[in-house]
Amino acid sequence: MSPEAYQNGEIELSIRRLCFPKVVLSAFAVWEFSGNNFLGSSIKEQNNVVSQEFSTSILPNPAKGIVELRYQLPKPGEISLRIYSVTGQLVRMIKETKSSGDFSFIWDGRDEQGKTVPSGIYFVRVEFDGRAESDKIILLR
Repeated sequence: MSPEAYQNGEIELSIRRLCFPKVVLSAFAVWEFSGNNFLGSSIKEQNNVVSQEFSTSILPNPAKGIVELRYQLPKPGEISLRIYSVTGQLVRMIKETKSSGDFSFIWDGRDEQGKTVPSGIYFVRVEFDGRAESDKIILLR
């Protein structure tokens, strides 16, 4: 660690959110050295906390070919992912039972029959535990 990051006995830690609305720091450790001599350590551990909220995200969007649908489940249960065309036609459907945690589904731009769908706007609807989230996917070819 650079001397600038550790001044007056304090360390400033910045955590940047990447995708989901919540970030959990599950463990943090600091070891102190003076030259080659180990002076001590401080370890703070917390239980790994699963978000209490159901959330989804789509990456990249717009997409050229492959889309990753990420979702976070606060508890175990059945999740339903449906992708619709702009005309409302069901293009792809996935139903799975999952444990709590972070998951993703890769959509390769194909329908249920394995045919490549054309460029355009698609809608994804994700349902879990009586809640639903919808989002738009822009697919480019």
